[in-house]
Amino acid sequence: MVRGMAVRRERSVWNGGLALAGAAAILGWAGVAAGQWGPGQYAPQTTPYGAGQYTPYGQPQQGPYAQPLPYGQTQQMPGYQNLGNTGGNDMTADKAYSWPILRISPGVGVNLPGVGGRQIVPSDALPSFDLDVTVGYRFALSRRVFLAAEGGYGLNTEPAMGSHAGSVGVGPGMYLHRHFSVAWVPRFVIGETKFGLGMGARNTVLLQTLDNVINLEIGHQWLWSEQRDLHELRAQVGVDVAAIVHLYTVSRLGGR
Repeated sequence: MVRGMAVRRERSVWNGGLALAGAAAILGWAGVAAGQWGPGQYAPQTTPYGAGQYTPYGQPQQGPYAQPLPYGQTQQMPGYQNLGNTGGNDMTADKAYSWPILRISPGVGVNLPGVGGRQIVPSDALPSFDLDVTVGYRFALSRRVFLAAEGGYGLNTEPAMGSHAGSVGVGPGMYLHRHFSVAWVPRFVIGETKFGLGMGARNTVLLQTLDNVINLEIGHQWLWSEQRDLHELRAQVGVDVAAIVHLYTVSRLGGR
């Protein structure tokens, strides 16, 4: 009986020693861990994006999708001028912008009887085919106002009073909406008429639609040629090739 009690006492001491050793090991590991990754320290986290990276305890690992992407920023469009507080550099914003002009304008001209020197009877003033090719540049002066500098070649095929001449001029314009603006462009004109050299002026009002792609042109041209006044009323529909290029460029940049 005495021996049995001794055995039980020996086992109890052995078990107590193992328990104390295990507790000391756990406390030692906890102390090392606390010393290495205490409050404010970083511990390695296993995440799909951050293998080998560190993140504070209790905070999720941020993946690369959280970083700003270059294409997420506003694009700078060709020809754009930041002329007002419109909240961005998008050329499709509701404002004027600077851009080249390359317009082809077929239409109809009506030549009126002249005065001075040889008279031309009204029956000779027949409608005729007109064609203009215009190049230039549109300068944005403010959010709504622009200046159009244009030059080009014009052809009038009327048999008795027709002409082909060059012209150059500058005029103001008003941007009313993304799809509508109006401009007045006076020009100096010089060229050949049926009677000889002619010089004069042309006044044209342009109604520009569809982001300046389609231009409705109404104008009057006066030429003085060999002591004759030559008057012509012109109605034309122009297509601006440069405006088409502008729309394509903005579309490629994601503006539309």
